[in-house]
Amino acid sequence: MFMSAQAGRPQLGGRLRIGALRVDPALDEIERDGQIIKLEPRSMRLLVCLATRAGDVVSVEELLQEVWKDVVVTPVSVYQAVAGLRRVMGDDAKNPVYIANVVRRGYRLIAPVSAESPPAAPSPAAAPPMPVLPLSALPVPEPAVSVPATDGQGPPPTRRLPGSSMRWGALGAFLLLAVAVPLVWTVTRPKATPAQVEVRDSSVGVLPFRDLSDDRHLQYLADGLTEEIIDLLGNVPGLRVPARTSSLYFKDKSVNAQEIARILGVSHLLEGSVRRVGDNLRITTALSRADSGYQVWSQTYEVGGSEIVAIQHDIAAAVARNLSDLMLPATPLTAASPSEVEAYDAVLKARFLLSHGVDAENREAIDVLQGALARAPTYAAAWAELARAHRHRASHFDEAPDHDIAVARAEARKALLLDPHCVDAHNVLADIARTYDYDPVAGAREVAAVRALDPAKAATNGDLLDIYSGCVLGPCYEKVIRDTNEQMINDPLNPIPYWMQALARYVFGDFAGAERDIRHAIALSPGNEYQQFLLARILFARLDRVQLQAMTKTAPDSLHHRASLVLAFQALGRDREADTALRDLTLHNASDGAYQIAEMYAASGRLNDAMSWLQRAYLHHDSGLWAMKVDPFFRKLADDQRFIALEAQLHM
Repeated sequence: MFMSAQAGRPQLGGRLRIGALRVDPALDEIERDGQIIKLEPRSMRLLVCLATRAGDVVSVEELLQEVWKDVVVTPVSVYQAVAGLRRVMGDDAKNPVYIANVVRRGYRLIAPVSAESPPAAPSPAAAPPMPVLPLSALPVPEPAVSVPATDGQGPPPTRRLPGSSMRWGALGAFLLLAVAVPLVWTVTRPKATPAQVEVRDSSVGVLPFRDLSDDRHLQYLADGLTEEIIDLLGNVPGLRVPARTSSLYFKDKSVNAQEIARILGVSHLLEGSVRRVGDNLRITTALSRADSGYQVWSQTYEVGGSEIVAIQHDIAAAVARNLSDLMLPATPLTAASPSEVEAYDAVLKARFLLSHGVDAENREAIDVLQGALARAPTYAAAWAELARAHRHRASHFDEAPDHDIAVARAEARKALLLDPHCVDAHNVLADIARTYDYDPVAGAREVAAVRALDPAKAATNGDLLDIYSGCVLGPCYEKVIRDTNEQMINDPLNPIPYWMQALARYVFGDFAGAERDIRHAIALSPGNEYQQFLLARILFARLDRVQLQAMTKTAPDSLHHRASLVLAFQALGRDREADTALRDLTLHNASDGAYQIAEMYAASGRLNDAMSWLQRAYLHHDSGLWAMKVDPFFRKLADDQRFIALEAQLHM
């Protein structure tokens, strides 16, 4: 359904022309450069929503309400959906022709939009209609790669099973992108069902604080307050507090309190808001029972910026005190200097900017942090956040990441010199050691430091170490399943424990369980391409030709989608199309997908080519190599001296 057009703007219905593109909303198709590209229906609704208000700024909140009306997602879904639309349209975020980003306000369609008259009936001599991309209409022979015909409950006796080839980058980057929306390829997915937990009276969900300022310029502070209070309450013995990912899932969504409490498995909800009043901040908080709505406690604070850290502690202490007389552990609080207040504010702004996964906002986050550190050079948290920003930059925006890796490493070490207990700095160093240096000993050492300081933050890194070390094939399997089950209880709307459990089950040989878990992850985070790629691997192992056939219906637009197409065509026995898809993967992703290209060559039996690409992946510091030990595609290379030498270089 189309939105109402504003006065003076023509009504849009049927087919549209947007700039050089022809758009058919009824068929979810875009015609570009003589080719027809199939869009996911929600992506088409997003485009139509922008087109009906062409020239106007459409806020993220309006897009969420219009396009994701009945789905619980976060603003990151909008950011990623727009980024995907730009890719399909051939647009450039820095020099846009179609969709312009209006910082902190929303998006604006700047290309001319007009309704297109229905085409006249073709005459006998008329040219045939424009064909859809040939990937969508091809024969289906037998698969080219043999896989077990049945699901095993343990590892098959003669081969290792498909592992992950995710191009890692910072684990934090995955978290930032985990709620993206699928653009041009989807599979049928079930609704996510959070793990069942016992609801205790001493449990509370912290809902996202609302920014009530006129121009929403305090959203970063509202998000920061939410996260800091969750962290503080998480340290209260006996109090159950769902983690931040699940709480922030409900940001800007109209979901009633009882439903939120049911999903989170809590008896109480803490709500809050922040606004500017003169030179001060007004923070309003309320703690209520979820079943009755009875307000247990409420408080309004009017404070200066220097008091914000103390106020966070006061709010958390009051909540703990009102839930079964629990006590917040004593934390020494010292008066913050103006420069430290500015640095703390910069950390919150940077987290907010980095959550969008956009190049320009990554640069802005770095500028904000560097400016604050020039005036507060001993503020460890800001150094750690700056390290995370440079690590994120190296993973996602750098063709040659060596410089940003070196900078991130130095900044994290600076943070630890200032504060040896800085968990975020240890996390950055753990990620660099594991995925860039290929140093599992150093990675495990940093994970151990995080585990000692903050077990919740160490869980994911520790489970990944178990999986990719190959230990999941032996005694670590039950530990990984147990740990991820616990994470699902503590953070029921976080997709990460679901896809990690899917990966562990997949490596172990439990394909049915792996598919169940990965579909939960996709339902929670439908646009994450790695999750879709893992599903493609599982379907490949299960010989699910129907779902694999569906993956060949759309034009590839990303590394993981291109690799999935190669697998799908190989499983369907469509060798010519598999070769074409592999050439396309090599053409577009030689610099950032060497590991996946090596996998595809190995899968087709071209082992020398596979080995060459593995060596190239090593030179590129391709983080996919971390999974090489559990990757079945390289089993035939296991006795190759070049492969053995590479395993030694990777300390496997």
